[in-house]
Amino acid sequence: MVDKLRVAAGTVTYGNRTGFLYKTVDQLITEDFDRIYVLFNGVSSIVVSEAEARYAGRQVFFIVSDKNEGSAGGYLRLLSYVLKNDDCDRLLLLDDDNLVPNGFLGRALDVCAASSDIFYFHRPDRVIPLQTCLEEKPWMILGSDCNFLGRNIFSKTPISLARNDGDLLAAPYGGLFLPRAAVEKGIFPDRRFYLYADDYDYTFRLCVEGGFNIIFVKDPEITDLEKSFHVQNRGFSIIKNRYSDATEQQIYFSVRNQVYFSLRECSFAAKFFLNMAVISPIFLIQFLIVFEYQKAYLFLKAMIAGTRWGLASRFAD
Repeated sequence: MVDKLRVAAGTVTYGNRTGFLYKTVDQLITEDFDRIYVLFNGVSSIVVSEAEARYAGRQVFFIVSDKNEGSAGGYLRLLSYVLKNDDCDRLLLLDDDNLVPNGFLGRALDVCAASSDIFYFHRPDRVIPLQTCLEEKPWMILGSDCNFLGRNIFSKTPISLARNDGDLLAAPYGGLFLPRAAVEKGIFPDRRFYLYADDYDYTFRLCVEGGFNIIFVKDPEITDLEKSFHVQNRGFSIIKNRYSDATEQQIYFSVRNQVYFSLRECSFAAKFFLNMAVISPIFLIQFLIVFEYQKAYLFLKAMIAGTRWGLASRFAD
């Protein structure tokens, strides 16, 4: 007789997002996960107390960080806590607004069976993982080699030549179904990222350094209750770009981290810098012609910070 797999789920929340969080956790309870972990990332004691009261006596466990450590620091603490305090066979990572469908757990375990791979369950709002899988180019989710913020004036070649038998070379946190071996590998999110691209960096290192494959699963799907700023469809505009409606924090960390990651992984730094020289003025002009001087400044500041960080990483290697 085969023992039943022990399956846990974990999420990170911040601010006061209980409108999303409670829906997510309630559904996980219905699905009968063995344990559900919620990391409160710089959340007020009132919100924490309300959640503890709501789920008293249920299989929900709370981890509290006094300050917001960003998604990178939050998921790092969550994974470290699970590694130390839980012996689950698999761990499902979710954003606090990710809703699993009815019957998800049973279907997910049927898909995974006895596999040691990492699985990523499709979220319809995140179209790039699906496109990557359909194209059968695992690297495509990261962009092409030497790209600058996803754009490239050269031919689109793989960002990494690492051998991998999976569908994806990286994936978002929300929807990741990790085997115990991946949690025990000692590969964790890099807290220096703080926000944005930390999930791709983490999962990319699981593939390249840890030797894991990420398998894309189209069904069952996981629903996003809220759409992130960087996946919203704004249509084409010569005076707007993906950062036009972003907050200052979103602009800075998104640009800095993408620049760092692309420069760190590119095969030829000169090509990366040529892409930067050609493409970055387009973003800056789009900010300036609508008098968004502060955003232009932050974009330039983030670009410089990411470049310095990326060069430091390349010299260290």
